Amino acid sequence: MDPIDESGPAPVPRIAERAATDFVIEIHNPDGKTLRGISRLLDLSVSGACVDSTTDLIEGDRFVIRLLLNAKSVIAIPVTVVWKRYFTKTFQYGFQFGEYPEETRRAIETFVGEYSAKLRKMGPKILFTDTGVQEV
Repeated sequence: MDPIDESGPAPVPRIAERAATDFVIEIHNPDGKTLRGISRLLDLSVSGACVDSTTDLIEGDRFVIRLLLNAKSVIAIPVTVVWKRYFTKTFQYGFQFGEYPEETRRAIETFVGEYSAKLRKMGPKILFTDTGVQEV
């Protein structure tokens, strides 16, 4: 008899490095004119974002988000809602990015890289879990 693996499922690797944020973003219909709501960007990568909102969106719907990533410009990125979670007063969404300009990609990569560098400077984190101590 084979031993039972009780370690649980392996974590799903992220497609791209991401940075936690707390930016206000706007969600527009694809026409770019109709504002669907103002929400909060929780994290950001070159492939997608996690967003907290009071606006009730539907998985599979497509929108355009607008955010001020740096002091230079507002960026607009087409998104598809790929998952949705309901909390007491808000919804949390996973947005997958559609095609957007290379200049925007470089700006996001720079932002995420700078965020990661700040975390590394703060030193490793020690997590105490049911399976022992882990350094992340």
